[in-house]
Amino acid sequence: MQRIQLDTGNDVTFSAGQYLVARHPDGTEIPLSIASSPHSLPQLELHYRSTPGDPLAQAFDELLQQQRISFSVPQGYVQCPETGHLLIIVGGTGASTAFCLGRYRADIACKDLTTILWCADTNEELYETQALSQLANTSLTTVVDKRRDDTNDGLTWLTNNADPKQHRTVVLAGSPGFVYAATDALLALDFSQNQLSSDVYDYAPRPS
Repeated sequence: MQRIQLDTGNDVTFSAGQYLVARHPDGTEIPLSIASSPHSLPQLELHYRSTPGDPLAQAFDELLQQQRISFSVPQGYVQCPETGHLLIIVGGTGASTAFCLGRYRADIACKDLTTILWCADTNEELYETQALSQLANTSLTTVVDKRRDDTNDGLTWLTNNADPKQHRTVVLAGSPGFVYAATDALLALDFSQNQLSSDVYDYAPRPS
């Protein structure tokens, strides 16, 4: 995992849960979730892991060799609730969203629980889990399982623990495939779509 620090100056603001888009000279747009809290501005942090075979990762690997990278203004409609029990479901380096929301709720001294489910294919994909779990009022569960079907341990955890009455707001982050698999599992548990929020719904809408 690479931690990318940006100095935004004093004219950039964002809401916890938003993302940036890096623009490759060939026109490719690479979305990157913000990992830092808005309270850390003007410093802004991104997390990135190169993924062989992923066209977007290949494009960003090329950008990292350049002296300058062009980013969009913060985008996305994810809203971090300042009160209430929040469930965050992340896959792979989508965990940057969990860092952002967890840090923000700690910064504002939110007294309600933040529950994080972090799903990964391998243990190597997990990083700084101790720092994340030590954020105030945060409960972290990590699941390592590369299966891509209903027997996946992460989906099983959701079936056994996610409660639409207890978790009024759910934020999901990761690849579109991961987010939509978790979305389907939550909808089967009688969550409403209005309870669910994800950058993926914005930049990679599901085909109708």
